[in-house]
Amino acid sequence: MKTSRMVRIGGAWWLSVLFLLATAVTVKAVTSGDYVYTINPNGTIRIDEYTNTAYVGALPILGTIDGKTVVGIARYAFSSCASLTGVTIPDSVLYLEEYVFNECTSLAGVTIGAGVNSIGFRVFNYCTNLTAITVDAGNSSYSSLAGVLFNKSQATLVQCPEGRAGTYTIPNSVTNIGKEAFASCTRLTSITIGSSVISIGEAAFWGCTSLTSATIPNSVTSIGMDAFWSCTSLTSATIPNSVTSIGNSAFYECTGLTSITIPNSVTNIGDGAFYWCTGLTGVTIPASVTNIGDDG
Repeated sequence: MKTSRMVRIGGAWWLSVLFLLATAVTVKAVTSGDYVYTINPNGTIRIDEYTNTAYVGALPILGTIDGKTVVGIARYAFSSCASLTGVTIPDSVLYLEEYVFNECTSLAGVTIGAGVNSIGFRVFNYCTNLTAITVDAGNSSYSSLAGVLFNKSQATLVQCPEGRAGTYTIPNSVTNIGKEAFASCTRLTSITIGSSVISIGEAAFWGCTSLTSATIPNSVTSIGMDAFWSCTSLTSATIPNSVTSIGNSAFYECTGLTSITIPNSVTNIGDGAFYWCTGLTGVTIPASVTNIGDDG
């Protein structure tokens, strides 16, 4: 009985501590004009929401609100601001969370300040008219070239704006095409991948429905999962001898694909790699392949 009582007392004590901790870190959202924000423990703030979704034109996002420095922008904060045409992110901002500008369909240009050191996944998701992302030259983490977003050294291509049209050549400095880097770039018709690229990331060209050709150099060793998913206008693909693995669903639903060349270097073909390629009449699988996934 004594032990049981001690457990009950201990449990009650811990519950009290947890309650106090929870109430200590709870921060009330503050509304100031068109902005809703929360205050960080150090007195800086994160923008949680921009309430004026009908705003028309270019918006220089505030670097200070109510005398407090803005250091972050939360996920979906500017989502569905359909008439927003341009955005300037101030130097004070250190991070952008996921989907910040989701479905800002009129957004044409974005300027990223010198302070940003973290950009979340699909920040410009379905920004269908975005043609240029420009990064301040003083930024130590990111850079831009011809309106495309890269890491600072330009070894990783982070994001091509969805509104870019026509042809695009990936610079030779790039070794990695990031996850969904060209996703939903529905107006791109041709991609030339630079001769230094080693890996094509997951869903890198997902939904590039106007892409008719993609030149893959001999430097590429792996084609990631979903890499060319639903590239419905892609008619042919030549995979170079350097590639050893074709990821799951890599060419899934490439309905326009009529021919594919798989080299002797390939040992693995992932699940559904060519699933629903309804125009493909035949595929020659080399003897080097030791694994073919389901629906490969």
